[in-house]
Amino acid sequence: MRKTLNGSDFLIKDLTVGEEKHNQTFGSQMELSKWFQQFLDNCIQYMEVLEAMKIHE
Repeated sequence: MRKTLNGSDFLIKDLTVGEEKHNQTFGSQMELSKWFQQFLDNCIQYMEVLEAMKIHE
């Protein structure tokens, strides 16, 4: 978007930049969510293994 003194050009540019930042943030949150879900799954598996070991003692 070209930079002019016309307010609508700036408004459109600002909305576009805001949307790109939102998409990047949303993508980062999705990645973090996937990572955190995997982490929780690993914790649950670890706890199950510990519980199974305790039963067999």
